[in-house]
Parts: sequence; C-alpha cells; structure tokens
Amino acid sequence: MASTAVTISMSFTALVISGLAMWRADSHASTREPARSRVIAAAPAAVAAPVVAPVVRAAVEAPALGSPVRGLAVRRLVVGTGVENREAVGHASEYEIAPGQRFCAVVEMANEGDTRQVRVRFEPDGDARRSVGFVRLAVPSTQRYRTWGCTERVQAPGTWSAVVETVDGRELARDVFTVR
Repeated sequence: MASTAVTISMSFTALVISGLAMWRADSHASTREPARSRVIAAAPAAVAAPVVAPVVRAAVEAPALGSPVRGLAVRRLVVGTGVENREAVGHASEYEIAPGQRFCAVVEMANEGDTRQVRVRFEPDGDARRSVGFVRLAVPSTQRYRTWGCTERVQAPGTWSAVVETVDGRELARDVFTVR
C-alpha cells in the first residue's frame, strides 16, 4: 500500500511539473521558440493497485531553426520593452507603436567553447534584408549567461521577429511579436 501511495505521489508530481513547464513555455507566446517543453507520452505507472494519475514524461526540444552551432545554445529568448534585473519587462505578443518605443531581446545562452560573438537583430515581416538594430554581444564560456540587445528602430506596424544568430548569419533562435 505504501508503494502505491509513493507511486501516485510521484506520478502526480511529474504531472504538475510538466504542466508548469508547459505553462512557462506558453506564457512566452511565440510561434518559434528555441526550447519548449512538450509532453511526449503518458503511460500509467506499473503497480499492482490502480493508479490515479498517469506518469508524464517531458522532453525539451532542441532549436529547430538555423544551422546548429556546436557548444552554443540559446536556452531562452524573450522580447520586452525594457530590461530590469537582467530580465525583460513589458513582455507581450502585441505592442502599440509609439515614438521612441524601445524593444529589447533578453537572451539566456550556454556556451561550452571559447568566448563567442552573437548578434541580435529585429526583422520585419520575415524580410531579413530590412532588419534593424544589429547588436553584437559577446558570450563567454559558461553554462548560463544572460545578455540583451535593444533598439528603437522598430517603427513600422507588422509582424516582427527578434533573431539571435552567429555573426556569420547562422540563426540560433527567434521570437515573433506584432506591432500595431
């Protein structure tokens, strides 16, 4: 009986954790996020007594965008209207444009190699040729590094993307937002 209670408790905990991970990923609404939790399979726990909650296994997808870069990964990309305490503020999926409006892309990265350069740019309507706000950032060798790039040059309505890429143009991550 104690085994069943522990299994149910562990199953419930896994369900709650995966639900929280999915909520966190969905709270940063983007059509193309660099890493996102998804439920891969749900299977009942193997016990003799009936199980109340299923065991949930979650996995994190690797970025599917651009060319992979060995040892360099974007773990999180969030667009907002500013940065406080190394976090994006004013995050939304849709913004009203105003004169002097500032947009910032906060990036959390991991780098297993030497210090590398990445670039943040803001691309209108999927047209890379019209990108603005090219901000070059150095990422040291570490498992977790947060940095950001900001611009005031997003001045036209439409669908915009904050793009993180290597300086030679290999895309690492993208976050899409709308400007009205």
